[in-house]
Amino acid sequence: MVHFERGFVAEVRCFNPDALDEVAAVVRAEPVTRLSFLSTRPVELGVVGAWPEVARLRSLSLHLLSGMALADGEATLEAMCAVRWPALEALYFRAQRIGDEGLNVLSQRAQHAFPKLVALGVDEDTVTAAGIGELLNSRWAGRLER
Repeated sequence: MVHFERGFVAEVRCFNPDALDEVAAVVRAEPVTRLSFLSTRPVELGVVGAWPEVARLRSLSLHLLSGMALADGEATLEAMCAVRWPALEALYFRAQRIGDEGLNVLSQRAQHAFPKLVALGVDEDTVTAAGIGELLNSRWAGRLER
């Protein structure tokens, strides 16, 4: 599904992680700034992160449909933090099983990977108060607005 703004595709929502080639074609052809994946299994973020167009993405949402598959949240974040997302302002995870280990990865590596991040959402997840505390004590967490 695509959303148009001012005659251009501004957002792409992908429901099939096997359709990354098609999503990449739209992202390359249009000024897409928001990308959402809603699927029954994890998206290969190493593939998405290799697209040159990630440099203009401002929002990324990853949502595993409940009860369908389990993600390895720490591996998801390791893959994301291996890439620089220079314009990303908002990052949302839902049912990704980020856990405290994933928040630890964010605490240590997000400042470099997501230099403009101001919004972070972790929903329906396996984080504890200790993991949240570690994230909030990281150097970059102070810039989060929401």
